[in-house]
Amino acid sequence: MQRYKKIILKLKEMRGQSGEAAFDRTTEMLELFVDREFRLDTGYDDHAAGDFLDELADDLCVKFLQLKELIGFYPSRSQWKDGKLGSMYRHMKEAREKVAKEQRDALGLTKPKTGGGNGAATLREVEVRPTEKLVAELRSDLIQQKQVADNEIGYWKRECEKAQKELAQLRAEKKEWDAERKKLNRRIVELERGTAVAA
Repeated sequence: MQRYKKIILKLKEMRGQSGEAAFDRTTEMLELFVDREFRLDTGYDDHAAGDFLDELADDLCVKFLQLKELIGFYPSRSQWKDGKLGSMYRHMKEAREKVAKEQRDALGLTKPKTGGGNGAATLREVEVRPTEKLVAELRSDLIQQKQVADNEIGYWKRECEKAQKELAQLRAEKKEWDAERKKLNRRIVELERGTAVAA
């Protein structure tokens, strides 16, 4: 059975499981989402693949893309222990909005000040530090890139093994054909000798 089909069966068996199991389910979904054979066999684009995964996650009351966001923001399995995905998602949105507001406020320092003073800070004077959101997004992208690379390697490894098996089978068949050809040649020689003797 193809690997992606095993993942689908596993995800169906995990329906109804939440908490840390929801983390495991999301990891499996991400792996399925980027699986080359899954895409080739189904013809799914990103949207269709997302809809398919939504059906596998409908008991969690969140969409696949929301789970994808969550695992980027909560990359540790233990962070999913409580299993309150709705609360986790709201907290994530609030945290991101807070970061966005802080960035807007920081950039707001570039506006000219009124009432005297030494003037406003310039963009170069504003140090925009890496945020938790950016780090989480980068981590999520790296995870997906690794999964894509692993899937590509696995796919071509399986194709190579398949080709080797087919080659071995062809060699075995050729050996049988050669043996059969030799038998026929001997039979032809015997028949020719018999005909010569009869003449």
